[in-house]
Amino acid sequence: MPTTASTADPASPASPASPASPATATATLPGPARGSLAPVRRGLRELLGLVLPDGCAGCGARDCPALCPSCAGALAGSAVRADPTPAPPGLPPVWAVAPYAGPLRPLLAAYKEDGRRSLAAPLGHALARSLLAAAAASPPGRPAVVVVVPSAPASVRRRGRDTGAVLARAALRSSRSGDLLAPERDPCPVGELAHVLRLRRRVRDSAGLDARERAANLAGAYAVPRTLAPLLAGRSVVVVDDVATTGASLAEAARAVRAAGGTPVACAVVAATPRRCAYPGGGPDD
Repeated sequence: MPTTASTADPASPASPASPASPATATATLPGPARGSLAPVRRGLRELLGLVLPDGCAGCGARDCPALCPSCAGALAGSAVRADPTPAPPGLPPVWAVAPYAGPLRPLLAAYKEDGRRSLAAPLGHALARSLLAAAAASPPGRPAVVVVVPSAPASVRRRGRDTGAVLARAALRSSRSGDLLAPERDPCPVGELAHVLRLRRRVRDSAGLDARERAANLAGAYAVPRTLAPLLAGRSVVVVDDVATTGASLAEAARAVRAAGGTPVACAVVAATPRRCAYPGGGPDD
């Protein structure tokens, strides 16, 4: 422990009547580790949310606990094809229920970054419609394996949970509910959830990168360990993520699935950047 001793000012001689001042010890305490306060802040925010609800995650309206009727309606659409234009090589067909615009941007940010766990249910229900549409491409009687695009370990630590995996599990539950399953599609075309994709190298934050830069940033970033490859071998696979923008993450995930012996038949997301796809009630194309 370092100590700092008080010293006399040379310009001011000490009075002989005054006793010498004792040495003063000062402790140098280690600061909090980087990111160590994030779980504390997140816990306090969630606790406060139980007492003072945050309001609508999409528009901020204060008269509702999670989603106002208008923003909830933005998640109520049918799944539509939402392939990015231009699409990266190897990208399977993409299905989404909403454009990644308007209330969907703050809504998904609130779920992923602000700890709004209650949003997993409505977002999962929306993703389930995309999942069922995507899984319809699998052969009859062979339910598709669901593979989630992996989150970066740093993001999982910061958020306190793997938001993508939580969302996928919620979607899987909803996909088997009676209100979504069509009578003519029985049994459910959606099979088990397989957590097989791994991020095998560090990638840059994609914010601010264009489509070509994102594709280069993610090239070869995902892999399926050899011990897990048998879970995909010879199976149809639906790749799941929360959002599709340029399609780079989904295309890289599909490449890794093919390398492991699986067949990625389609991708399912909640929302996709509106490019040349017309969503019912959606915003203008980019």
